[in-house]
Amino acid sequence: MDTQRKPKVGFVPCLTFVKQGVAKPKLERVKPTKVEMKEIVKELRLREAEFNSRPKDEQSTSDHHDEQMSEDDDADMENDVDNYYGLDNYDNDEPDEAGISFDTDALLLNSAPESEDEESEEEAEEFTVKPDDNILVTGQVNEDVCTLQVYVLNTEKQEFFLFNDTYLPSYPVAVEWLDFNPKDSGTRGHYAAVGYMEPEIQVWDLNVADCLEPAFSLGSKKRKGSLRHRDAVMDLSWNVNARNVLASGSADHTVILWDLNELKSVTRLECFEDKIQSLKWHPIEAQTLLTGSCDGVVKLFDCRTPGANKTWVFEGEVERVMWNKFDPMHFFASTEKGMVHHVDVRATKPIWNLNAHTSAVGGLALSSYCKDMLVTGSQDETAKVWDLKDNAPALVTEKKLNIGHIYAISSCPDSPYVFAAGGANPDNHLYVWDIREVEGVFERFNDRLNVVIPDNEMEVSVIQTTTSSTPIQHGESKNEEPTPSTSAAASSSSEQTSVKNRTKKRKNKTKP
Repeated sequence: MDTQRKPKVGFVPCLTFVKQGVAKPKLERVKPTKVEMKEIVKELRLREAEFNSRPKDEQSTSDHHDEQMSEDDDADMENDVDNYYGLDNYDNDEPDEAGISFDTDALLLNSAPESEDEESEEEAEEFTVKPDDNILVTGQVNEDVCTLQVYVLNTEKQEFFLFNDTYLPSYPVAVEWLDFNPKDSGTRGHYAAVGYMEPEIQVWDLNVADCLEPAFSLGSKKRKGSLRHRDAVMDLSWNVNARNVLASGSADHTVILWDLNELKSVTRLECFEDKIQSLKWHPIEAQTLLTGSCDGVVKLFDCRTPGANKTWVFEGEVERVMWNKFDPMHFFASTEKGMVHHVDVRATKPIWNLNAHTSAVGGLALSSYCKDMLVTGSQDETAKVWDLKDNAPALVTEKKLNIGHIYAISSCPDSPYVFAAGGANPDNHLYVWDIREVEGVFERFNDRLNVVIPDNEMEVSVIQTTTSSTPIQHGESKNEEPTPSTSAAASSSSEQTSVKNRTKKRKNKTKP
């Protein structure tokens, strides 16, 4: 008899920071009706049944699985849902009822009784988002349970705690924050778009607790006649200059642009030979999109004329692409070979090529407002800080974060020294790193914090800072001028270059 235990599975494949002042102080709580619950549960069981019925080599694609259930099957499913989850008694307010609890291979949902959510005034005050708090949104996988976990971080007060968690129907691959509200475009929201190992994109309202369904979806099979992906959604990028536009890159070798006003696709880019692993909208130009794919190709598009693009080719799969927001004619690309490339879009060859790691570089982030500080994270399990001054990248420090393979890194938008990393250690896969803890880092970079960044109108705005030299306690553990349009480079060239446990107190350690 084989008595070997299955190895534990736990990892954070994607995460993103959110700036201060966008989250509501308190979470809204919405209890679905019995009818709504039946529809939600039925949909979840359909997803699970469909996924489990596929051959193993096809479980990441849905090209050949669009069959409709018969009316008899649909009726049987409805009866099964009632019986299995006890929804006939869902609206009963008997004191011994503990709400709904159910467990499937892809999902575990628990709704505690209202009495368990009652808090004292003191606890309620502690469990609140303050104006100077940042939000950290993470996609997490623990065994077969997938969640969207939302943390609150205050770097100056050294506070970090779990604020909200939502159970996801499939494995998350990408997460992107956005504020566009399709129900009222004049009101800014607080949402997280999630890409999965399945074609559909779901957008969750982060101001609502215990969500059982997304605020809205993109690419659902229910929307007939609309373009959608046929395979996993590998990355997402929200256009801050055209707020109703979201871009998605997929394993089906396509990029789709979505109109959030209409909740439908408007453009599909199909000039790719391999999976699109990363994409990013330009920080200033609404029409300019950068993509990186598994064949080592980076493409620059002017989406007004998407047939024209400029191309660079690197060795190995492109893991991440990222614009240099301090110099918007430049971008970075990291690869599975451990390389980081810094490129001027007006040139055919990189400015420099950095052998940063010994394995794939999935984490790539610039400091929020120090132009020369780059942080990289790799499957070699290390994170490194680089000084890019004078286009001569120099290693400042490196650290093994003890989170296993590092899949993603995000920089805190309001704290230039704070970064979060997601990894693959089943017991510890999230780390918040304040690099001021490293001797000499603050002194090296602090006189370079007041930098000039072109804003959305191609004018110049100065970020002021009063950053302290005190790092978060872990417990354990020159002016830039406005630049010409990058879209001109894309339009004028097709060159190719070779080269649910909720912590109520705000006293947690920063490292989860």
